[in-house]
Amino acid sequence: MLDAKRYNTVIKEIIEESPTTKIFRLWFPEISEFTFKAGQFVMVWDEEFKNEKGIPIKRAYSITSSPSEKRFIELCVKKSGNMALSDRFMNYKIGKAIGVEGPFGKFIIPDNIKNAMFIAGGTGIAPLICMIRDLQSRKFKGKIYLLYSFKCPEEFLYKEEITKLETHDNANVLLFVTENMASEWKGNIGRINFETLKKQINHDDMDFFICGPFDFVSSITRDLENLNFKSEKVHKEAWQS
Repeated sequence: MLDAKRYNTVIKEIIEESPTTKIFRLWFPEISEFTFKAGQFVMVWDEEFKNEKGIPIKRAYSITSSPSEKRFIELCVKKSGNMALSDRFMNYKIGKAIGVEGPFGKFIIPDNIKNAMFIAGGTGIAPLICMIRDLQSRKFKGKIYLLYSFKCPEEFLYKEEITKLETHDNANVLLFVTENMASEWKGNIGRINFETLKKQINHDDMDFFICGPFDFVSSITRDLENLNFKSEKVHKEAWQS
């Protein structure tokens, strides 16, 4: 991270994505292009939010916009409830200056993949929607699978975009609500598990991209191991919930 570039950005657009989540588009006034690979993240800070030593507090956020979009990056930020940087984001307005450093990360799409299964838990959809956007922009010829679980229907992030993805011939989308809180939900209720994966996987030549809380990612990884998929085909990123 010592060699990473730092940038000044400005919030140019804010999208209310769910009751607890907002999407922020950050523009780069000093450069014409910001280059990164789908799945990578940036370190973000606010010069007005510092620790007891007077140092700005940084936090990692996955980039959700496609790498083909050079004018801005998009971040998906969920309210945490612990007064951290994510909660401050909830009160930011258009025009707010934000520091950005990066890009970072090796959670990226390997060259020459044939088919891709994306498995997301909650805001783990963030880097995966970036990867899906990237594959679509590159006219990917393989099959795209998305297995996505979220707590309740109100927390279905990127709903419009994912609903459109379901209509594509080369895509298959399976959605799960983990808590049966709404009678109007007509989809799957429960968690993505071994049986789910076994039913959905019908390609031997497939790469898996898993993102979400640590326990979620660990569980899915074990299931794929039990299905005899090699570790080099399983790409993952997790955080402590």
